Amino acid sequence: MPELRRYNPTWLSTVPVAHRGLHSSGVPENSLAAFKAAAAAGYAIELDVRLSSDRQLVVIHDANTRRITRHNLAVANTPAATLTQLHLLGTRQSVPLLVDVLKTIRGLVPVDIEVKTGTSAKLVGPRLVNLLANYRGEVAVSSFDPRILMWLRRHARHIPRVQIASMLPAHPSYPHWVRRLLRTMPLNWIVQPHAIKFDIRDYPTAAVTFWEHVLSVPVLLWVVKSRRQLVTADRDACNIIFERLRPPLRRH
Repeated sequence: MPELRRYNPTWLSTVPVAHRGLHSSGVPENSLAAFKAAAAAGYAIELDVRLSSDRQLVVIHDANTRRITRHNLAVANTPAATLTQLHLLGTRQSVPLLVDVLKTIRGLVPVDIEVKTGTSAKLVGPRLVNLLANYRGEVAVSSFDPRILMWLRRHARHIPRVQIASMLPAHPSYPHWVRRLLRTMPLNWIVQPHAIKFDIRDYPTAAVTFWEHVLSVPVLLWVVKSRRQLVTADRDACNIIFERLRPPLRRH
């Protein structure tokens, strides 16, 4: 087990978070260029990780590379060496590894690492812990899947955990019980997250209000894309995960 270090997750309530980096025209999401832009502006960074076929931590949102690279490859079935050669949205930016993102950011701003669903906690957990053991910046690990966060609480409880939830409007095929589980977050009793990330399109809900007060944790609303949504977050003193905006660098 790597040597433990002490994190200070107060940034989860005070520093706006750039969703998949500060991306824009010509600067693709989840690219080193987007992460450098966010760090230069002073924003925290949110990014997505999946495991490649050779079990390296690859920074990409989708399970398939088609949308972001125009190549039809399943991330889980492709080695990292192949994935990192793919260019993002026709630019010179390529799919990065998490280790390269951390080397680039060097602790300048906090990093929120979202582990995508469908990733085995037993596989991704040890790799995250080993990688973060040598990283001196502030981080948090977030996921829709509470099993990822429960693994971290058991094996690496020094790493801040963030539970993500929503009404899952994009996944109406999910069984009702799954939708209810992910919406109400009953496993928070076990996960004991340091913060909650909730879809602003579904906010507010009684479940978020309940857990915010019971656990005394901050709420981050995602993805804030308009001034109207920013007003909603400000009204309830929530932090934001944003796109298309340049919010003030400090919250509340």
